[in-house]
Amino acid sequence: MIGTGLLVAVLLVPHGFLLSRLLGVSGEAWLETASKMVPRYLPATAILLLAVGLITLVVGIATAWLVTAYEFRGRRFLAWALILPLAFPAYIVGYTYAGIFDFTGVLQRLLWLVAGKQARLPFGIMNLPGVVFVLSVTLYPYVYLIARASFLRQSGAVLEVARLMGRSGATSMLRVVLPLAWPAIFGGLLLVGMEVLNDYGVAEYYGIDTVTVGIYRTWKGLGRMDTAFSFAALIMLGVLAVMLFERWRRRRLQHQTATAGYRPVQPIPLRGWRALVAILICATPVLLGFLAPVLQLIAWAAITAKDVVDMEFLRLIINSLVLATLVTVVTVSVSIPIVYTSRLYRNRLSQTFSRLAAISYALPGTIIAVSVYSLSTRIDHGIHRFIGEPLGISTGLLISGTFLAMAYGCIVRFMAVAVNPLEAGFERVCGRYDEASRALGASPARTLWRIDLPLLKGTIAAAAILVFVDTLKELPLTLMLRPSTRFDTLAVKAYTLAHDELVPESACAALIILAAGLIPVTLMNKLLVATDA
Repeated sequence: MIGTGLLVAVLLVPHGFLLSRLLGVSGEAWLETASKMVPRYLPATAILLLAVGLITLVVGIATAWLVTAYEFRGRRFLAWALILPLAFPAYIVGYTYAGIFDFTGVLQRLLWLVAGKQARLPFGIMNLPGVVFVLSVTLYPYVYLIARASFLRQSGAVLEVARLMGRSGATSMLRVVLPLAWPAIFGGLLLVGMEVLNDYGVAEYYGIDTVTVGIYRTWKGLGRMDTAFSFAALIMLGVLAVMLFERWRRRRLQHQTATAGYRPVQPIPLRGWRALVAILICATPVLLGFLAPVLQLIAWAAITAKDVVDMEFLRLIINSLVLATLVTVVTVSVSIPIVYTSRLYRNRLSQTFSRLAAISYALPGTIIAVSVYSLSTRIDHGIHRFIGEPLGISTGLLISGTFLAMAYGCIVRFMAVAVNPLEAGFERVCGRYDEASRALGASPARTLWRIDLPLLKGTIAAAAILVFVDTLKELPLTLMLRPSTRFDTLAVKAYTLAHDELVPESACAALIILAAGLIPVTLMNKLLVATDA
């Protein structure tokens, strides 16, 4: 228990240090935060949260209901394809659509073929509605996945009773199915909100002032660290308040699942124009969120690969693999004892350890970067004060601005990605085996090593894949904490190329990130197919 507490403390030190720094922030920094930062950066963020939340809610629920409750041509393929946008980082989709809508992009060229060289697109995408569009088409699968899983868990008898009472399919969904699934769907909506807050690449490239852009710009661009600290801490407190509210709300809800009379939902066949409408509704998000960006990236990669793929590009791949591998090994290795302690003792303290370890995933990467940077800088100053000054030497930056600090930030951020599946795996697989092992006199450590870990190989592999891919895709944290020696990753390189107006040249890096992202998407689909079977 003590060892687990120390592990969790190491993960929470940056956040505690950032909050403690609030006491030392000058009044001028607070005044600037209240008078300039909040009015400038909060309104656009609020609009994004509301607009993207509403669109992803409608699209996610509608598509999940159609592929669950109805049978039409291509249903199973579309049920899988609707997950695919999750493989795309939002910033890559944003850069791609910026190129598609560019003056020399594919849409403008098609318009020239149809209407002549004088024709111009009636609207652009480099604006707030464009950011809403990009984030919506990439984030709706969070709601879709959870909504579909909830619909599949509900008994078909519930729908049959509603239909016998004369309710139509849409009315049954709105009045019966949706209220039962809403608690879980709301959790998916919170995930969408976290991703909107974490976005930096799309908002910055499209010129929209969000809180993440504001923290980065104030810190890196203007050098006003105290103002960045105060603003980041305020956003952190707001996110934590929302998380506490969500946990309180879930505790008040009582879930009852009928198992004795359960039977799966039987899809109703659709024919004619109804089937066509269902296909169009389900295919449109796939086209906009995956197929169109992929085709454009492949076309760009075919043109630019000969100039981009060289030894420098190979170095970027190696850098990304090294970072993702280190973060994955450490994150999974630390999460196993945390989850096992929570399972072993089952008291309030151990449960708190598990929740605190996973809390950082709800925070934007920029806030974690500020936390880690402020902590590592203070440690470097302490090392210089106690070692460098007595010896008359400059110790320099031993931690801040190094690969170690960047890896530590990723570990802190993605701990929840490993903790959550491991908790589910322990509950599902290891119950009676643990009891039998302990009854035979085996110690908890021996039980974990000899019984639980071999049984959890698949779960551990899935958790490792998720952490690995999320680390490859992460942009704001790696961008802000990258070493001064220019240890760039594929995500950072894609960002810098796009920022330098070399969007086609970023296609090769983007396609590698996409290929890695397809791995967890495939795993998710297998789990849903198993549930649907």
